[in-house]
Amino acid sequence: MKEKEMNYSKWSQYKSWLLSGGIVIAVALWLISGRASESNEPGISRGDVSAETVATEGAVRVRTQAAENVQRTITVNGKTAPARMVELSAETDGRIVSIGADRGANVERGGIIVRLDERDRKARLAQAEATVKQREVEYEGAQVGKLCIRSAIAGSGCPSRSRKS
Repeated sequence: MKEKEMNYSKWSQYKSWLLSGGIVIAVALWLISGRASESNEPGISRGDVSAETVATEGAVRVRTQAAENVQRTITVNGKTAPARMVELSAETDGRIVSIGADRGANVERGGIIVRLDERDRKARLAQAEATVKQREVEYEGAQVGKLCIRSAIAGSGCPSRSRKS
């Protein structure tokens, strides 16, 4: 029994080598059989090989390639959303005369988005300047009033009003 186990363990030690050697022998026989079947074709012997036969044995397909421009198109269905939204507001009111950009269009810095009517702008400017002058007069009057109150508390008279023109 020990003798059988020894023989078995001896063969199992070289099992991978024997298996790989068997594969190499099988592949070599397969390659040789392909060569042998080529030379055994009826009507053709190695001595009778012509240039035509050699040309067909080593036949290669050839194709001439040329560079071409390829236009690639990708069609995508879906909804887009803006990267950011901006709310616009004007510092003045007025009637819109023309719109310089469509909704959702890109506008360059300094580009015209809308143009306002300028007809009544001079009248509004004159009104704003008159309001500024009125507020300045009121401010001066308030300052003089403060001085009169302070001087009355101190016991002296009210200083005279000097008006700017």
